[in-house]
Amino acid sequence: AAARSARATAARRPAVGATCQAADLAFARDPSNSDPAYARVRLRAELPELAGLGLTAQRLCDLARDCANAADTIDAEVERRLAAHGTCHPAGLFTLDLEAFEAASALLRERLVVRVLAAFGAGGYAPRRDRLARFLDRLGLAGAGRGGDAERAQATLSGVVARRDGARLLVWREAGRGGIGSRMLNGPCEILWDGRFVVRVEDAVSVEVVARGELAARIDGQGAAGQAARDRLAEEDRRRPKGFPRAALAACPCLVPLWKEAGDASYCPGLSTGPAPAKVSIRPLLPWSGGQAAELSGISLGKTPESVET
Repeated sequence: AAARSARATAARRPAVGATCQAADLAFARDPSNSDPAYARVRLRAELPELAGLGLTAQRLCDLARDCANAADTIDAEVERRLAAHGTCHPAGLFTLDLEAFEAASALLRERLVVRVLAAFGAGGYAPRRDRLARFLDRLGLAGAGRGGDAERAQATLSGVVARRDGARLLVWREAGRGGIGSRMLNGPCEILWDGRFVVRVEDAVSVEVVARGELAARIDGQGAAGQAARDRLAEEDRRRPKGFPRAALAACPCLVPLWKEAGDASYCPGLSTGPAPAKVSIRPLLPWSGGQAAELSGISLGKTPESVET
């Protein structure tokens, strides 16, 4: 694209200048177009030498087009595998069957993980290649097969915690030292919370969206007055789906309705025993084609504390 732009600009600039001079029109030259501090200027200066080696502007444009097409093909395969092998609990725990990594090239494995990190993490940028390589190696996902030696491995990168659990990978948002920012919503409105959840308020009511870990800390600070709320959270903890890591609870979203008729109970999707607050809905956002948030992620409900894994 840069080569095409340089070629087009180089072809137009003399003609534009000559036309302006012939019409006695004043024009200005952008000094940055000749400043070698800019990459585009340095690349433009190299074009004649590159053309002598067969790398004409057209050849470079064709190569850029081929790379873009290859990237589109890889991304389409990544989306297919994520949709076919991944499910998301309503509270945000993502489960990816390790079949998604089988018979995948190193590049495809990297792209799979980068997409998951972007969807469930805190950053908007892909991690450095060296850090990504260490992350994959720690989880036993760097090479072919399922990496049986790392069946209970865990690693953290870009605000995401990933844990190997047999033939699947559990992924959740890391709350981090700074926590996750809460949002106060005055409906009607629809927002994206923490880059992971679509929250819709359908009426003129107010609700707060807060991470479960922060909510628990607030309740702990209320002393005896917060006992009933602490009991509700403890019950949710005991009843969370089997295989749902306790550590993943801190980053789960909670809705705290702020209108009198709704009462004072918070709601965490897929974990609370009661219904969601009327007039408010919340769902995970899976940013790939065919991405669906499974109602309970295919994980059986644990009825007793003994059935819950930590």
